[in-house]
Amino acid sequence: MKKRGLSPPKMPPLGSGGYRPNEKGDERRHPDGRSAAGGLVENFRAQCFARLLKEHMEHYEEMRDPAAHRKRIAATIDFEIAMRVAELKRCGVRNPGTQAKREAAKRWDHDTIENLNRWLRRNR
Repeated sequence: MKKRGLSPPKMPPLGSGGYRPNEKGDERRHPDGRSAAGGLVENFRAQCFARLLKEHMEHYEEMRDPAAHRKRIAATIDFEIAMRVAELKRCGVRNPGTQAKREAAKRWDHDTIENLNRWLRRNR
């Protein structure tokens, strides 16, 4: 047999501004019943949700298009190589371009520099 007990209190709707503990003398409420901060919080939530939705949709569109995804990876690898070349030049390393490409090839699971160059060339 099912126990009959008190059900848990229900939460107020998201845009309601919360519970109203005191109907009288609460001058911080809007005429429509929302709290003074409720509109600001609601607006902030809407802005955050819109920004997250936009970022997610951009990522989703990119993942639907594999060519765009590969182009982005190729651009990332090119940027990493350029940054590593600049760092190795400052250190005075001989052939910084070759060493940077060798490190990038190893990091991105390519067997040789030539394989990495071929992949980059095909996906730019």
